[in-house]
This record gives sequence, structure tokens and C-alpha cells, in this order.
Amino acid sequence: MQGIDVFFAVLSVIVAACAASYLWIFLFRPAAFRFSLSELDALVWYKRVPGKIYFGFAMFGLGFMFFKAIESALWWMPETWTVWIDGRYRPVSWPIAVAIGFSAVNFVASKMEEAAQMISATKTET
Repeated sequence: MQGIDVFFAVLSVIVAACAASYLWIFLFRPAAFRFSLSELDALVWYKRVPGKIYFGFAMFGLGFMFFKAIESALWWMPETWTVWIDGRYRPVSWPIAVAIGFSAVNFVASKMEEAAQMISATKTET
């Protein structure tokens, strides 16, 4: 069981690093921000596959950040409001946070891409 714990610990660090670098590239180098599925599909396969893995990890990391933020924002929901999921009762706030958090990533990523394209069109890369 130790091996799987180490695997998930390493995977969580990789996901966090991908999400952090995704945000860093957007905030500090918007002209170099080229992470959309349409732009990745245009690349050759040996460049496309690592790009899609990176993009998937970054989106999962951002989605998890949104999920935890929304879950903590729903603190006011009583613990007696539960739903049966995977053989146990979970608070209602949990599936709500999952649905909103991971759905928000699609919206935020598309707006980040639009903003990066507008910024890079008006500014030259230094």
C-alpha cells in the first residue's frame, strides 16, 4: 500500500506544478500562452501528446482548486443534507462543488485563452 501512496503524492505534486506553470505562463507571458486543444491538435504527434497530458493535468489542478474553494464556500449547508454516493453518505455540498468547480474550468480556460490572444495581439514578446 505504500507504493500507491507515493504514486499519488508524486502525481499530486505534478498536477499542482502543471496548474501553477499554466497560470504563470498566462499571467507573466501571455504572448507565449498557446494551450488550447485546437492549437495542440495542429502539432505533430510527438509534440501533441505531452502537450495534451500537460493541459489535462493543468485543467485537473485548476478544477480541483475551484472544487475546494466552492466546497469551503458552502460551509453553511447543514451536515444532515446528504446524498448516497459510492456506498456512503456525502454532504450535498460535495457534488455541488464538484459540478460547479470542474465545469468552471472550461469557462475560465476559454476566457484565459481569449484574453491571452488579445494581449499578445497588442503587445510584442520581450
